[in-house]
Amino acid sequence: MVYDLEFFGGQKARMPSFEPENSLEQVLVAAATERDARATFYRVLLSAPLFVLEETDGGDPTEEPSGGVLEVGSTLRIRHVELDGIQHVPVFSSMTRLLATIREPQRYVSLIGRDLFEIVRGSPVILNFGAEYGKQFLPSEIEAMLDGSIFDELAKKGPPSSGRRKRFGIF
Repeated sequence: MVYDLEFFGGQKARMPSFEPENSLEQVLVAAATERDARATFYRVLLSAPLFVLEETDGGDPTEEPSGGVLEVGSTLRIRHVELDGIQHVPVFSSMTRLLATIREPQRYVSLIGRDLFEIVRGSPVILNFGAEYGKQFLPSEIEAMLDGSIFDELAKKGPPSSGRRKRFGIF
């Protein structure tokens, strides 16, 4: 499967069939083919719970942080994946998507999208790595989401798409 700075959708994947489980996954599927769904996708993404795998120091990966809550000032080490020679932060839209990528118990953290993107600011991110539907984000796109300018850019793109299935780049 090729991930090339685009939404991806409808391709054959190595994960089970993609059945949307939440509002984020519903708008993700829509945004893969409908330009007019993209602004909604970004808004939902910023407010939705997202899941990331945590790096461990060789301890028990199933051991939970104290109380299952990150303390203010604590360090969060997020696992990365390499894609085309570049380290990316893999982010998942549901536990189902996260669990489909791991073979053994792993520690994970759930954060609201905006908070997560603030933490990983400056790093490329891939949503639902390996799944049938997802999206790759460059640092500039993450900045545009966080400062709201992405919505201005989307508004300038003209009338909505015709609904044809296609791949599209960063806008």
